[in-house]
Parts: sequence; structure tokens; C-alpha cells
Amino acid sequence: MKPETEHLKYFALGLLLVTTHIFIFGKYGPTVRFAAYGLLCTILLAACLTDMVNHTIPDRIIILGLLTGTAAAAANPSAGIPGAVLGSVFGAGLPALLSRLTRGGIGAGDVKLFACVGIFLGPDQTLSALLASTVLSGIAGLILAVARCRSMRDSIPFTPFIYIGCTAVILLA
Repeated sequence: MKPETEHLKYFALGLLLVTTHIFIFGKYGPTVRFAAYGLLCTILLAACLTDMVNHTIPDRIIILGLLTGTAAAAANPSAGIPGAVLGSVFGAGLPALLSRLTRGGIGAGDVKLFACVGIFLGPDQTLSALLASTVLSGIAGLILAVARCRSMRDSIPFTPFIYIGCTAVILLA
């Protein structure tokens, strides 16, 4: 990529992140939930960027998500640690099952990333985010196949759909 295009890409990502935070703040105000959800979206966008460029999600992003998600769960008495643990189990378990059924259609980084999502969102919203992400990625894959940009066997990064699905759940729940 040309350096001018590189700057535009990072500007667009920054604008997307700021816009997401504004919408989350508009819904939740200056609360712990705003801070937690804003942090989750930041972590997801960082994972998305690295996955799209390197086709991998660094473990340091996963560890950051697990630690900060646990701290946010401890600060939120309504869901707390039990809800975070259950959300993490659902978040990692269902994508791991899908990965097994699709013979690696979902990568290990995506499975670990959904464990982080589960800590932040809890079990109910995690299931909704997983469903939204999966449906969106399926639709995108079909569109790319029909447009002959990709075949049905080609892989596409799942993290952009995780970001979109989780953001939609955060804003619409």
C-alpha cells in the first residue's frame, strides 16, 4: 500500500472507533458499562486490524481482553464474575464447536477472542453477538462468491464480523 493510503486507512479506523464510542456513550452515559463496552470495541478493532493484515490475532490482545473484561465484570455488580465466567464459556465453547464442525472454518484466535467477548457481554448477549457475527460473515461470503471475488473455499477474516456483531448487540440490547 502507498503511504498516503496507509494514513487514510488508520484515519478511517480511528474515526470508526470514535464514532462507536460516541454511540455507546449516548446509550450508556458515563458509566462502568460505557467504559467496559468502549474498551471491548477497542480490543475488537485492534484484533480486527491485525487479523486482516497478518491473518492472526496476537495473544497479547486476548490476554488484555481477558484481564480487563474480568476487572470490568468485578466492577459491575449486576452481572459480576459468575456471569462473566459463563459468558466466557459460551463465548469460547460455541465457536470451538463450530470450528470443529467446519474443520477449522473459525480459527483459534477467533475462538479465544469470543472468550473475551463473553466476559464483557455475559452469556445472553454473547450468544446474540455470535449469531449476528456468523450470519453477517455468511452473507458476506455468499456475496463474495456470487460476485466471483472469492470461492466458497477461500477464507475471510471473521474478526470484522465479530466487531460488527458485538457493536450491534451493545447498541441494540
